[in-house]
Amino acid sequence: MNTQTFSHFANLIKSFIRFYNDLYSASAHNILEHVFQKGPSKACVDYKTLNLSEDLKEYIVSIHNDIRNHVASGQETKGGLGRQPSAANMNMLEWDDELAAVAQRWADQCIPINETIQHDICKRSKRFEVGQNVITAVTADQDFPELAALILHWYKQVGNVIPSDIDHFSGIKRGQFMIGQYTQLVWAKTRYIGCGISIFLDIQSSTPKKKFYNHRLVCNYGPAGNILGHTVYQKGIPCSKCAWGQCDIFRTSLCTSKDYGGRTIPKPKKDILIDEEELDYKNIKYRKVRGIWLDGQCKCDLLYRSNKNKIGVKQYVLLLVIGIIIIS
Repeated sequence: MNTQTFSHFANLIKSFIRFYNDLYSASAHNILEHVFQKGPSKACVDYKTLNLSEDLKEYIVSIHNDIRNHVASGQETKGGLGRQPSAANMNMLEWDDELAAVAQRWADQCIPINETIQHDICKRSKRFEVGQNVITAVTADQDFPELAALILHWYKQVGNVIPSDIDHFSGIKRGQFMIGQYTQLVWAKTRYIGCGISIFLDIQSSTPKKKFYNHRLVCNYGPAGNILGHTVYQKGIPCSKCAWGQCDIFRTSLCTSKDYGGRTIPKPKKDILIDEEELDYKNIKYRKVRGIWLDGQCKCDLLYRSNKNKIGVKQYVLLLVIGIIIIS
């Protein structure tokens, strides 16, 4: 491509970006930065990120696979009509660096939580369509909340799901209640996951005397789930309809391929799906904060507190009132 052709191509892209930003909002999604720029966008203030080590990547994948195995086995009892059906064809997930890179670019846009568009609408892969879950925790410090708690926040939507949702996916909401983050978590044909993290100043809630920070986790999934009219998974005996006829040796309700590239590891000492006060996984400790239910919805169960930032019940409720809660 010569210089003149490239310049013409760049001008076309800029024209499209101007049209897009007029149609939606410039702060909602800066495509130019999202596609071409690595690192935080100009919208980020007091930006930090959490570099994902191999252990943290493995931890994220393991949490997802624990959830998927639990549901696929038929042991999940918190559905909208009781027990969730078991899954005959649910795949084991493995980490994917391409999905993670795209997720990090989206996290790096530092989109305010009051923007309409919270999900990346231009995520792409040559291999498949890409699904996405996004969650933002707002806290008064820059220590990132426990990853297990954020992922379990998506998972708790299981309480809104009924068996017919599994047979025929018809949307990310059941009435006024969200189910789409849960259904993506357990979408049977999804095989890959990659996530990104950002921490940045919450300008809307911060004051000159007190700063609050957005802690954002973005996870991309491929092939994408939440396809209208499709099944979330096939009901049946766990691991009985695997595409490759092979089950995982630890999570025996999940299907693995012959070329599975992940590292299968035992479950944590304490089951993350049980309401344990403390999680202990590979000598990494995470604290879960018990929830308070308001108007039928849990507003606070993932509010972060560390050993150096303990709060009592009264302070806890006060934080709820002023809006220091998990946003998803």
